[in-house]
Amino acid sequence: MGEVEVVIKVKIPEGLGKDFEEIVRRMIAVEVTKKIEERIREAERLMEIFQKSQMSEEDGRKLAEELAEAIARRHGVL
Repeated sequence: MGEVEVVIKVKIPEGLGKDFEEIVRRMIAVEVTKKIEERIREAERLMEIFQKSQMSEEDGRKLAEELAEAIARRHGVL
């Protein structure tokens, strides 16, 4: 897998100084890193489940449609 660079731009009022700027940078980096790691763990778990699955493509499509409909109903879209 290759690397991906993500740039986040945050505007900080001039009067707050460089120290505050560095604190914000570190906070953002820590939080973004946590979220990315969480998503990677979730993706890994899903990949393990998919690899063990004996479901046919047609069954998968039906399940996906049912799931999409259930989510839509839950959120009042249907």
